[in-house]
Amino acid sequence: MDMEIKSANISDAEQLTTLTLASKSYWSYTPEQIRAWTNDLTITADYIQKHQVFKLENDHAILGYYSTYESSPDQIKLDNLFIHPSHIGHGFGKKLLNHCIQEAKQQGYGTIELDADPHAESFYSHFGFKTIGQIPTAIPERFLPVMTLEI
Repeated sequence: MDMEIKSANISDAEQLTTLTLASKSYWSYTPEQIRAWTNDLTITADYIQKHQVFKLENDHAILGYYSTYESSPDQIKLDNLFIHPSHIGHGFGKKLLNHCIQEAKQQGYGTIELDADPHAESFYSHFGFKTIGQIPTAIPERFLPVMTLEI
């Protein structure tokens, strides 16, 4: 596969949103849950302009992406990392996360923080992220692990 990681364009917003919703659905969330999260999972042109968004592309098809923003002078927040469901388990998440870590290092950040989907906590742990807390979600008794990586 001839893949490339490059900055997303504002014209990618709709495709990124579709990919995000499909990827979230991979984890057997109910259609009601996905609908409830749609606003939070929508990637707009404005979002792409205000965040660093990198896409993994093959023949102009987006296989996955991640987005970050500065949360403090020494820390970035990994806001999204999603892989198209047909490509989950093929190393593309690893490729994107390694790219994210390298970008953060090159930009002089010391820490990456994220709020993980509970299904992805072990993925991030594999890369050295440590769970430092949790935040509640709109769903009662459901929490997102807050994780950090010192780089």
